[in-house]
Amino acid sequence: MSGLLTPDVCIIGGGAAGTTAALALAAMNIPTVLVERGEVGRGAQAQTEHAAFLAAAARAHVVRTARRFGISSSAPKVDWPAVRAHVAQAAEALAPNTSAARLTALGVQVIAADASFVDHRTVQAGSHTIRARRFILATGVRALLPPVPGLSETPHLTLDCVMTLEEMPKRLLILGQGPRSIELAQAFAQLGSRVAIVGASPLADLAVEWREPILASCRRDGVMFHEAAVASVRLEKSGIKAELADGTQLTAGHLLVEAETSQEIEALRLDLAGVRHDDRTIEVDQRLRTSNRRVFAIGSTAGNPAAEAADAAIVIRNIIFRQPARRTDEHLPYLIATDPPYASVGLDEEAAHRRAGVIRIFRWPYHDNARAQAEASTSGHIRIVTDARTRVLGVSIVGHGAGELIHTWAAAVKHRRSLAEVADVLATYPAFSDLGRQAAAVLQVEHLTNPRVQRIIRFLRLG
Repeated sequence: MSGLLTPDVCIIGGGAAGTTAALALAAMNIPTVLVERGEVGRGAQAQTEHAAFLAAAARAHVVRTARRFGISSSAPKVDWPAVRAHVAQAAEALAPNTSAARLTALGVQVIAADASFVDHRTVQAGSHTIRARRFILATGVRALLPPVPGLSETPHLTLDCVMTLEEMPKRLLILGQGPRSIELAQAFAQLGSRVAIVGASPLADLAVEWREPILASCRRDGVMFHEAAVASVRLEKSGIKAELADGTQLTAGHLLVEAETSQEIEALRLDLAGVRHDDRTIEVDQRLRTSNRRVFAIGSTAGNPAAEAADAAIVIRNIIFRQPARRTDEHLPYLIATDPPYASVGLDEEAAHRRAGVIRIFRWPYHDNARAQAEASTSGHIRIVTDARTRVLGVSIVGHGAGELIHTWAAAVKHRRSLAEVADVLATYPAFSDLGRQAAAVLQVEHLTNPRVQRIIRFLRLG
């Protein structure tokens, strides 16, 4: 069926951000059309695949390090087809949640086609003309290979294509320095691959106190870091050879490339919609509106690939409920899923100082936590940044379970809770979540040693 469609909302892009928005709109019975030329929900599946692969590698690491618990075991035998089956099964189990079939059943009209604007409020998608009240752009990004001589002629994989490997790499070379490259490098090393990663400054966006524990752990797992630019790559009989700017030559059986990204916006013809953009980004305000007030952009399309669900909620509140909801990255938790993992939320020390003037910093090492000792996971620490009244402004954690622990602190940052209020929540003992209470112990010491409190205590002792 073709012709003119007049939904309340037209979503262009069926990745994680687009499907999240579509599911929410469907739950409210809002007439919605979703246009996606490829597989609907593929973005969410890729995230699940990545997590499942890291989980498989973590299990191999547990077996390899069981000796420290007094348990003897041989080196883990990795069955690569079984690893791939586990990853596929995890993704397939969740695929129906964001599939085109489910969206259709919930009332969303899904169109498999390319989309392009005709004017400020009209989109052409295949044989359909869509004139909607509001549009949500969630087209995601596409990979751009770095300009390395010889790369385009050399067999290689990008980060999202790991599970297409027919066999586990014996020697793997990774060109990249971002979090996902580091995560995959460590995972392959834990599974038994010899991994070399090349990048001028790995995890450069992290402060040294967070970056070094991660890189040190990767090195212990066997990852070799080469902090130099790649001069060229080529395929030889002995394998793939990379020559670095410092003269180092590396040879591997497989090459994995962390590609740069560019938004998939060329075909949208945004100029006809009056949407301001350049070659790589779409201009949005804090409410995620473009220069065309009928058009919104979310997730990667709005420059934040980690904010799919949050962005979808913001846009829906603006579109449906007329609430001036705004994006703020301060409340958005961030995770690097290495071993140990790193997680953060809120402001760092510098930003907190600009915001609050006087700040306080509380730290506690994993080494002094009972659960960390019990599980031999003593590497890491928590840092809590507060204002002068000890309201939590930002938290960073590197250590076991950081990705789960950060959620409590995200709530504290969002609702402006004091450190004492968070620490007052009792945890089971022993627990990693007790780290916050331990870090707050200095507050209790300061309070109890206060001269006024000491006078009260002396008076009560005499009663």
